[in-house]
Amino acid sequence: MEKITASSLMPKTQNELQVLNQRAEHYSIKQEEEKIHEHETTYVRFRLGENEHYGIPYKYIREVMNNVVVTSVPCVPDYIAGVINRRSVLITILDLNVLIYGYSHEHGENASIIILVVNGMTIGILTDGIEGSHAYHEDSLSPPIPSEHIKKMDYVLGLHNGNTTIMNMDLILSDIELKGQP
Repeated sequence: MEKITASSLMPKTQNELQVLNQRAEHYSIKQEEEKIHEHETTYVRFRLGENEHYGIPYKYIREVMNNVVVTSVPCVPDYIAGVINRRSVLITILDLNVLIYGYSHEHGENASIIILVVNGMTIGILTDGIEGSHAYHEDSLSPPIPSEHIKKMDYVLGLHNGNTTIMNMDLILSDIELKGQP
């Protein structure tokens, strides 16, 4: 059996050297692309109202549901749209329109519910429609633009591509108002 040494594995011809360099270049580009994608956050893009677009990072999302009947609950704050029974578990559904804008509106036939898990709490978000998913780098988000229509600017992490508002779900769901504390 022939003994294998490091020098015996080195390319011997110009063609072998060229193949080795091409492979090295290919793998170095692939690693750079992976590093770029490593710092991206993928989010679900959804609509509230006619033309307001929002995003919630996938790390919070358990599932998206369509054609779900939300049961109203008496004597709850108006930002709670109601509850749904999902696999024998009651899940509270929030109306982001009320939380963000301070008023509700009639949700159309394309309404969807995004089920989230944040800090061990499962909750649903009522939307007017799911529009797909995209990805962003945290440092590429534009700062939120102050608006007289938005009740709490802290709920916004930033704007992606100037047209999608990325929501700060940790803050929204840890807000004292949602906990029902004075």
